[in-house]
Amino acid sequence: VFVNIQGFRALLPMSELSFDRVDDPASILQIGQEIKVQVIRTDWKNERVSVSLKALESNPWDTVENTVKVGQKFTGKVVRIADFGLFINVAKGIDGLLHVSELEGITASTNLKKVYKVGQEMNVVVEKIDQANKRISLKSAASVEQEETASTYMSSQSDDGETYNPFAALLKK
Repeated sequence: VFVNIQGFRALLPMSELSFDRVDDPASILQIGQEIKVQVIRTDWKNERVSVSLKALESNPWDTVENTVKVGQKFTGKVVRIADFGLFINVAKGIDGLLHVSELEGITASTNLKKVYKVGQEMNVVVEKIDQANKRISLKSAASVEQEETASTYMSSQSDDGETYNPFAALLKK
């Protein structure tokens, strides 16, 4: 995005629009809109100035411990697919990595882009938070529906100390 600052054109890079991922600047800004920006780079020799909207916002990683907790379950969207795993958005401006080793039925040689799509929702649990390096490790989680079905099924079973065996249950009847 080019910003007019008193007749001088400055560049507002896509990465400086927001802490959230932005695919289309028109989803945040309109032509002619007045905004406050912070100058982040100047190159007077080449008459270039870069500005940022994001620099004026609070960084979500500064308060990540208030937003995300270890063991917390999320339904997040896949925002990026890499060879080594999926990046899942767990909060505004905060993405976590679901490593390929945590994906059920997937091997390291699997092309993840053929199995998963950006925007796809996934159930994940926060495994580890490294605030200093701005990293969150995730693992796959069952959906709430799956957990409710399992708990209903398990509570309907008799607790006779044995594991459930459909054939044994049939014989008991």
